[in-house]
Amino acid sequence: MKRTVPDLGTVIGWGYDEHNRVTEELKMAHMPVVSNEQCLRSYPNFFSQFTSDGTYCAGFRNGTSVCNGDSGGGMVFKIGEAWYLRGIVSITVARDGLRICDTKHYVVFTDVAKYLNWIRPIVN
Repeated sequence: MKRTVPDLGTVIGWGYDEHNRVTEELKMAHMPVVSNEQCLRSYPNFFSQFTSDGTYCAGFRNGTSVCNGDSGGGMVFKIGEAWYLRGIVSITVARDGLRICDTKHYVVFTDVAKYLNWIRPIVN
């Protein structure tokens, strides 16, 4: 599966909601993939530490995002009638002085496609 900017991925999770509380209902959001360059330019001090060839960034930077409790969840893409896992929620910027996500920043995802040579022998 080829990922291209700005494809919209779908994320679901039970993480914090807009009121900074763990949600009682499963939430879903769509987030666009952004280029690594755009991600790095948005907050160089943070993203230069956490992005690599094995990651990608996504998000709107408008409050629609993943948050605490969503780490490890997937970003999936629908191609035809099938859904494909492409990313795993890894890390996002925390709000100043708090241990809560800042939804005004992009999110770093582990790029599953970059690890297929390791994954395939394990699942076979």
